Amino acid sequence: MKKASVYRSAAKQFTYLIVASLFLSIPLAASVAQKPPKTAQAAPGIPDPAALALRDRVAAAYRDVRSLHEKVTQRQWTIRPENALTITYELRFRRPNKIYLAIDYPEVGKDGRWQLIYACDGKTLTVYNSARNEYQSVKSPARLDRVVLPATLRGPEFIALLRDISPFEQIEKSAAVRYSEIFETGPDGSRHALRLDLRQDSADRTLNYRLGAKDNLVHGYSITILPEPDSGNPFADPEVRSSVLATYDLIDTSPRFSDSDFRYAPPAGAKERKTEHASAERHDEPQSRVSSGAR
Repeated sequence: MKKASVYRSAAKQFTYLIVASLFLSIPLAASVAQKPPKTAQAAPGIPDPAALALRDRVAAAYRDVRSLHEKVTQRQWTIRPENALTITYELRFRRPNKIYLAIDYPEVGKDGRWQLIYACDGKTLTVYNSARNEYQSVKSPARLDRVVLPATLRGPEFIALLRDISPFEQIEKSAAVRYSEIFETGPDGSRHALRLDLRQDSADRTLNYRLGAKDNLVHGYSITILPEPDSGNPFADPEVRSSVLATYDLIDTSPRFSDSDFRYAPPAGAKERKTEHASAERHDEPQSRVSSGAR
């Protein structure tokens, strides 16, 4: 798979931001531990109370977040990690409706990377696509729960913060999930991780969330998808073996934001795309089977 082909569809189409519902996929998690993790697992079919309690603490931690500043590097590949596609993003968030999200993507058919930028200062919501040098602005919604973000963003914080629900709620509605509590040992000591195992869309999926020792927020995540050789369903898109690994280079739950941190002015010469209604059409996000996680 060529890197450009993964994101070409997004560069060719610039549809819109806000729709009646938000479809974000539940993420992945934990970075690779230096030593094999010790996993406390319950017997098959029996819920692990410790793991479920850890799940609830993670959900509660995101509910308590009022402001958040993150910088994340996400790598995804099908076979070889050295051939991974790399996405980076910076998130600034303040409840109830302020956000600045800059996503940096690999090249699309030409040299250089490109960006999607979402900015809402509580008055105006703007999205800018540098691949087409186009932007769209609408009146800011009271909440951000109808903003549609790219499916390539795998972090649980987007569902938890924008929709103000548990980041595990959607996945539990679509598959039977087995939770396990993991203890990882790394250079900064031992810390918790939460592992999810599930079967979805004819593929086995393992999601690992590496958690902060003090805040119970996700500080890294990974996902592995192992599809069946043949699902036998002629109407289903074939799954692709894939892996994703994300590292959080910055997590600040007490950022000192000013109003200007949520504003964005498109560059000179950018074309504005008008809409007929206050609610804009959905933005067609970059997608690939490489980025597919639990849906």
